[in-house]
Amino acid sequence: MRQNSLAKNYLYNLIYQGLVIIIPIITAPYIARTLGKESLGVYSYTYSIAYYFVIFAQLGIATYGNRTIAACRDNKEKRNQVFSTILFLQMTIGIFVFLIALLYNFFINKDYSNISFIQLLYIISGIIDINWFFFGIENFKLTVTRNTVVKVLTTVLIFIFIKTPYDTWKYTLILSSGMLISQLSVWLYLPKFVKIVKPNQDYLKRMLKPILILFIPTLAVSIYRTMDKVMIKSLSDVVQVGIYDSSEKFISMCLGVINALGTVLVPRISNLLANHEEKKVKKLLIDSMFLISIIASAFAFGLLSISNNLILVFYGVEFNDSIKVLSVLSISIIFIGWANVIRSQYIIPKKMDIFFSLSLCFGALTNVIANLILIPKYGATGAAYGTVIAEFSVACIQTTYLFKKIPVLKLLAKWGVPLVAGTIMHLVIRFGLGQLEDSLINLIIRIINGSTIYLLIILIYSSLTNNLFHEFISKKIEKIIFKNDILGGIK
Repeated sequence: MRQNSLAKNYLYNLIYQGLVIIIPIITAPYIARTLGKESLGVYSYTYSIAYYFVIFAQLGIATYGNRTIAACRDNKEKRNQVFSTILFLQMTIGIFVFLIALLYNFFINKDYSNISFIQLLYIISGIIDINWFFFGIENFKLTVTRNTVVKVLTTVLIFIFIKTPYDTWKYTLILSSGMLISQLSVWLYLPKFVKIVKPNQDYLKRMLKPILILFIPTLAVSIYRTMDKVMIKSLSDVVQVGIYDSSEKFISMCLGVINALGTVLVPRISNLLANHEEKKVKKLLIDSMFLISIIASAFAFGLLSISNNLILVFYGVEFNDSIKVLSVLSISIIFIGWANVIRSQYIIPKKMDIFFSLSLCFGALTNVIANLILIPKYGATGAAYGTVIAEFSVACIQTTYLFKKIPVLKLLAKWGVPLVAGTIMHLVIRFGLGQLEDSLINLIIRIINGSTIYLLIILIYSSLTNNLFHEFISKKIEKIIFKNDILGGIK
């Protein structure tokens, strides 16, 4: 099966992640002022509950499927067998989980039941999600095109139908329906790439254990990425959920760009390891770490620098408490960026699933303890501190364990210049431009000035060392993108 270059795959993902960033920039101010922080809190809370049903429906199938399909994508018969068996398990578990979700909404759920029932559409979309297959065969163009159309459509519908705080159910319906349509549409293209055959019972039994092991990190991550909102509601109130969620949206936008690289690299490295190309894997690890360090440092220090202006311009004074939450959460981007490279390019492709699970379980436990201590006193800000502590602990544990297996010191060195550049950018924005009033124009001025300073430092360093970033932005960019000569020239 013909595969796209890493450059094209990453470019497709960046295009989509760019859309993911742009759309909230367009809709967030409108939604915040139309629905208000309490209604946003209701949506976020019910979505978090629905999300837990989705992760139980998917178990660890997404990661396992992506990795396994990548390893056998060139063998059509095996690819059909593997896909069909994984799909059978996914559908079986999904139907069972959906029935539990129905029972929960009918007999247990007492808070915001009308919104929770609409979120069932989101649960269905998670049950039929087969993106792992297309990621495994490295067909990212299809998913990007499909998601782009749906995102644009849902954005238009939001502006047409959302007018008052009482339209929360419409907002939920638009977003959950969009996700369902997005997942359904990809099934139309499936017959072109794979044929559904009778599941292999022996293989089904063998894959249960690794899938369950991979489910543990998924559940653990959800505890300190999603459970925060559930705990805030339980230990504080739904208004604090809205404050936290409005800040986290900006973090999610940034992480989308970082995760885009990890998404395209998992199947590529899994395939390289299957073909025993260890040298290419190590070079890819070092090069991509430098790229992520540039991106993550820019986002972390950028958000830290403009958090005050960003919240007031986008959400208004009603969300003033979100400023500190965003400032704290921005720090987590550094630790997430580091761990993302290690996870997607070493731990998952190397099938170190038990260690991966244990490290994330420790992070989840750390987060729960921190939340129990901090949320009752500090609300959403306490949850933000809990998230940073959890991400830091996971990054430390994974790095310590892998110290002798990967070039940790070389990887750490890649962060030196980006961190210094980010610090300088932060000082200039906060103290050099701090006197500017909070307006959209002044926010743009801060972003342009900060970005210019940051990029100049990176470019000067890159030109002196002639590294990957310098190559990417040089006159060879056309060759890099269209002749598959990025990240070490791996095709």
